[in-house]
Amino acid sequence: MEPGGRNGNPKANEAGNGMESALVAEDSGLKQTLKNRHIQMIAIGGVLGSDLFIGTGGLLATGGPASLLLGFILIGTMLFNVVMTLSEMAVLYPIAGMLLRDILSFFDKLFIITRVCAYCFLVFG
Repeated sequence: MEPGGRNGNPKANEAGNGMESALVAEDSGLKQTLKNRHIQMIAIGGVLGSDLFIGTGGLLATGGPASLLLGFILIGTMLFNVVMTLSEMAVLYPIAGMLLRDILSFFDKLFIITRVCAYCFLVFG
């Protein structure tokens, strides 16, 4: 390996084998943008996980195709409504930061603490 590391970068050896520095180089020429089709493919890949295929076989054997289709339509509709509601809130009330700041601006802190405690009891209790 050259004294300067990969591609003559003197900081490449500081990061171990030089891969980390090579990946974050400013002059790499890579575009750091996502198009709509990229986001759609990431979403489809997240939905079509292996657990979905494994779980679908057992549900199909137990309930049949009609119940499976009805369940997917029901859950898909609920998820669609939640995502649309959150996106409309983000556009109507643009607050810089994470989703927790949006929640704190719409609900009382005592209500949020109560919900967090109930969630902890449900999961860990």
